[in-house]
Amino acid sequence: MSKKMLRAAFASDDRQTVNAEFINAKHLVIYEVDTNGCTHTTTYDFPDGTGGGMNNPRLAALQGCGLIFVAKPVIGEEALALIRSHVFVSKIEGNQRIADLLDKLLFTLRDNPPPWMRKTWERETRGGAMSFA
Repeated sequence: MSKKMLRAAFASDDRQTVNAEFINAKHLVIYEVDTNGCTHTTTYDFPDGTGGGMNNPRLAALQGCGLIFVAKPVIGEEALALIRSHVFVSKIEGNQRIADLLDKLLFTLRDNPPPWMRKTWERETRGGAMSFA
């Protein structure tokens, strides 16, 4: 059986905390997380910090992710694209450090993952690609 893994993204303006909304985050920090730990895979930089609509380059950067942490709710076309692509949006309160959120995510994975997370794992295990088309 394949190892269960979740790719998680974090919307950030400083690469250390979740302190940005999806539509204009300067960075998307991507980690692969499984019950053994987490690995930073990449950081996508968007220096202008702006974007929007279905052509938002942040949507393509989330390819293969099952979860994104954001500081403000995702609305409009971006929300629709994330829903269609099975990306679960977690809106967090205040500016939280990415490292702290990863610790919480690891605990959840090891303890009792919610149904949406189990579905994401099943998709990953089957090799199902998530498309933003």
